[in-house]
Amino acid sequence: PSTYLNKIVVGSNQGGLQLWNIKSKKLIHTFQNVKTNGVAVRCIEQSPVVDVVAIGLADGRIILHNIKLDITLFEFKQADGGITSLSFRSDGTATLVSGSECGTLVVWDLENKRIHSTIPDAHHLAVTGVQFLAKQPVMITSGADNSLKMWIFDQGDGTARLLKSRSGHSAAPTKVRFYGDNGHNLLSAGQDRAFRFFSLIQQQQNRELSQGHLAKKARLMQLKESDLRLSPITDFATCAIRERDWSNVITCHAGDEKAYTWSFERFALGKHVLKCPVPSAIRCVEISACGNFGILGLDNGRVEKFNMQSGFHRLTFGGVNSDEGHTGAVYGVAVDGLNRVMISGSYDGTLKFWEFYSGKLIATETVGSPVVQMLLHRDNGLLAVATDDLNVRIYDSHTRRLVRIFRGHTNRITDMAFSPDGRWLVTSSMDATVAVWDLPSGRMVDWIATKKAITGLSFSPTGDYLATSHVNNVGIYLWSNKTLFSSVFVNSTPKHPVFMKLPTVSGIEDVSEDGSRSLPSLPKLAVDNDINVEEELQLMQSPEQVDPSFKTLSDVPKAKWLPLLNLELIRERNKPIEPAKAPEKAPFFLPTTKSANPMFVPAVNDAATKEEDNMPVSRIVSMKHLRPQTTMTRLLNEGRRNPEAFDKLTQHLKSLSPSAIDLEFRQLGPLVGGGLDELEYGLDFFIHQLQTNRNFELIQAYMHCFLKVHGDTLVTDPAMVSKMNRLKGIQQNTWRKLESSFLNNLCLVSYFSNIQM
Repeated sequence: PSTYLNKIVVGSNQGGLQLWNIKSKKLIHTFQNVKTNGVAVRCIEQSPVVDVVAIGLADGRIILHNIKLDITLFEFKQADGGITSLSFRSDGTATLVSGSECGTLVVWDLENKRIHSTIPDAHHLAVTGVQFLAKQPVMITSGADNSLKMWIFDQGDGTARLLKSRSGHSAAPTKVRFYGDNGHNLLSAGQDRAFRFFSLIQQQQNRELSQGHLAKKARLMQLKESDLRLSPITDFATCAIRERDWSNVITCHAGDEKAYTWSFERFALGKHVLKCPVPSAIRCVEISACGNFGILGLDNGRVEKFNMQSGFHRLTFGGVNSDEGHTGAVYGVAVDGLNRVMISGSYDGTLKFWEFYSGKLIATETVGSPVVQMLLHRDNGLLAVATDDLNVRIYDSHTRRLVRIFRGHTNRITDMAFSPDGRWLVTSSMDATVAVWDLPSGRMVDWIATKKAITGLSFSPTGDYLATSHVNNVGIYLWSNKTLFSSVFVNSTPKHPVFMKLPTVSGIEDVSEDGSRSLPSLPKLAVDNDINVEEELQLMQSPEQVDPSFKTLSDVPKAKWLPLLNLELIRERNKPIEPAKAPEKAPFFLPTTKSANPMFVPAVNDAATKEEDNMPVSRIVSMKHLRPQTTMTRLLNEGRRNPEAFDKLTQHLKSLSPSAIDLEFRQLGPLVGGGLDELEYGLDFFIHQLQTNRNFELIQAYMHCFLKVHGDTLVTDPAMVSKMNRLKGIQQNTWRKLESSFLNNLCLVSYFSNIQM
């Protein structure tokens, strides 16, 4: 309480109220005149008046009690449930606001001792906190529905209106998907019957997609708003191409025989509801790459096609009365990028390939186990099929052949996601693990365990994030792709998953039910505590060159050598709009040395020069003072006698920026006071480096810059022309070998892509 030093008022579940000294840890007083009747005390709030507190009880009563005199001033009764929070207004208005476990806020007029106004359904679940800002008519409330709202009392009748709000899922999300190609937008569906949008750039854009005027309908029908919501979403599909034309999101719901369209541009439910000719619960949905058609997989084994613009039914794959359809529920549908083939997977253990426009059956493949989920990467045509035997099978949709089988999960597979380049497949399971599979090598490259099982995951289109949702957790977690900002080497298939702690609001520690903090326990299947993770994850040290005959690339980032090819264009774009302004007190001439690191020329000591040479000193700076020997010219001269100096020169150039490299090359030759021998040594440097087959792309960029600067000078000397012909022969021979390898690989890829097995 205010003015009570080191003292707190404590209320109990038995209804008692006590005053304790927290410094001496002693009970000071037990209040006997608080008539709680044994009802639990839920909250206590200090009023603006000294010695007076408000006590909220579980039966809805609010008692204003003077703790100094131990007398009750008066009490209120809120009829819609127990009191969970209280707050007094401190801007001079005698007002108390109470929040209940039903989500209602009640504003009490303390002067007249009556209800001033009510805010019904301020939160969908219980109000967990109410707080007025100091000396302001602004109130902030929080609720168990994972929302935070700001209210302002500025109405003419003194009532409050909603000013701002921020909310998320009130129940655990079950499916997450990135929307669009920029990787900034995320859509999620949860058990709270909500369909939400999250922005990775600006959280102010986060919002729930509207299902209509549910609040108004609920008041008219005297129902709760949650009762009018659609049932929880079990699957949804998006296509950003037709975002501005018509509804471009389609959802199916638990136990619902209709699919619903949504407009991402309006963040609202679309006007079309897709009803199948033969009613049946819808298990999965998909939208074609063009955004014109929606595909529905039904519980009765049928697959239906609808037009997204009009909402009309267009086709039943296999015909209405045909026996070519599935005999079990369809759990996965996919359409290729060219709208030629539609693929469906069923619990009857088969995959069926259909002609997209005619609906005729092309082929049927037996999987060997019931299909529970399916995912197609449209760019490379790989089809991932999760089956009931806890395995993931990879099919080539073009040849309709099984190419990979991934085993390792010990419980139901909940979701799958391809990386944007199609090289990785990420799978999650109810065994609380996430596995990353490398498709070209056919093995696991990463294995992660979390405390709570993952129910949904999605790879961002840019490849920088992996979004996950977890069991009994209302948050969506973002995992960064480590390969984008550091070198990652995998020397073997992981034998045990690495446990990863999920971040929380209060940190990474877990709080148990008794309030104690402890580190989370590992899953039973997960990590062996005796394993030294650091030893398991030791980085493989690659040799500098596997074989001298192999063309080896450098480890230099592209940003250090790629600009050399377009340096003039970059300089033109970076040219300042306004000319540089000279400092006011700077001398007109500031002579500098020409090098990669320019320095001012030291002043000439006239007296010492006269005594040494007995000649008058000229104030004209000679060329030899402007051109000292640089690191590059020194290493080029040494390279004529010791070729190892050429390797040192390569390392020196690696450490320079593109502009500095260009400047180093421009300091060679007669144009800056040197000789043709420096250009000859430069050609020897490139010949030697090409013959070593190291730093291949780096030498190509350096050679492009060198010949662009000195090409006109080199062609005037016959000796230089002869050496350039030798360099040309080595370059052509090197490229001929690479071109042959490229053509062989392209031929093999083309052959295997079109072969009929």
